[in-house]
Amino acid sequence: ITSEDGRVTLVANGELYDHVDERRALASRGHTFGAGSDCEVFAHRYEERQLDFCAGLRGMWAAALWDDERQRLVLT
Repeated sequence: ITSEDGRVTLVANGELYDHVDERRALASRGHTFGAGSDCEVFAHRYEERQLDFCAGLRGMWAAALWDDERQRLVLT
């Protein structure tokens, strides 16, 4: 999954229990979603919250996120 601007790339597996509410909140702030994956929320939350992007989320997952601009790999 890639963010709108291509800066953030995400590979993830798992289940995000509250993804519908998160997706709605992110969309209301201008984020667009291209896939139906619940994990797509991670990439958009990272754009807003950086390393705090998992805070408050409920579920079980493993994710690798690459921030091309910062040359940063985040594993969670």
